[in-house]
Amino acid sequence: MGFLAAIGRINAAHPWSHNDAFTGVVLRHARAVRRRGGTTAVDVGCGTGELLSRLATLLPTTIGIEPDARTAAVAAERCRTLPSVRVEQRAFGEEPESSCDLLVFVASLHHMPLRPALEAARRALRPRSTRFSKFV
Repeated sequence: MGFLAAIGRINAAHPWSHNDAFTGVVLRHARAVRRRGGTTAVDVGCGTGELLSRLATLLPTTIGIEPDARTAAVAAERCRTLPSVRVEQRAFGEEPESSCDLLVFVASLHHMPLRPALEAARRALRPRSTRFSKFV
């Protein structure tokens, strides 16, 4: 029990967050997308909106999709002063065709049926011939 208690204390002091761990990578890709003319990012499973608010500083339109109503409300509150952010409380999969330049799945893709989610993502991304698109 001593080892587990020690790990518990460490985690309590420094909790793991996938969004925090991958923020640098995601923002680097978002900057590249913007440099190539991209305008719209979608953060799938945006959680409480921490990463979403950071993406909003880089792209003119940023959409957070969060299926959990309470968590989506927290994200909406966090981003309420950011005019370029929209938080949608729903599941991913019904995005309009060619509607975004960057899709972000941080700790969310594994919660979805893989093939349908990837097919929906491919449809939602703008074609490479006109925009830079990237799965992160």
